Amino acid sequence: MLRKLLEIPQKPPKRSWTLENLQAAISDVRKKEKTAYQASKFYGIPKSTLLRNLKCNDGNSTVELQTIGRKTILGPVVERELVKYLVEMEHRYFGLTRGDLMRCAYKICVKKKIPHPFNSEKKAAGCGWVDLFLRRHKTKISVRQAAGTSKARILGFKKEAVDRFFSLVAKEYKTYNFPPHHIFNCDETGISHRNFQR
Repeated sequence: MLRKLLEIPQKPPKRSWTLENLQAAISDVRKKEKTAYQASKFYGIPKSTLLRNLKCNDGNSTVELQTIGRKTILGPVVERELVKYLVEMEHRYFGLTRGDLMRCAYKICVKKKIPHPFNSEKKAAGCGWVDLFLRRHKTKISVRQAAGTSKARILGFKKEAVDRFFSLVAKEYKTYNFPPHHIFNCDETGISHRNFQR
């Protein structure tokens, strides 16, 4: 069902006003410069939206835009934390797969006692949820094929190790004066002793 919904092109966003417009409208109504109706027409904000924000906002707290459409299963705060976790894991060379993300979402719902429609037998969220989650956060995360990197290579790729390597290479160049046609860039695999007996 969700797969079919994803194929439908999205409509343009309904909200045509900005947070600054909403704050200015609330300010004008509170200062009694305009009525709620006048402010809604002047700033292009629906009257019901303006009245709701006037009721919720006591004048000291900051105004925040609410998301349009259905509420997400995890909620905006938990989703932001999940995105932050995914980015952090990627920086630590432990990028998560789609399956890991599905299981992680399920575990979050169970731990925080959030009602969810996820599969309890597989203990994972569905593919449709992952697609919508990635679409909501496409500016921060994306799906890519992970490159195979060994733990030894990750741990060895530090500034001290790289500096030591280049100092050794510079020393060898000075000692033996290698001509350019004797310098090769090759991987350590698949090289036998015969290749160097020419």
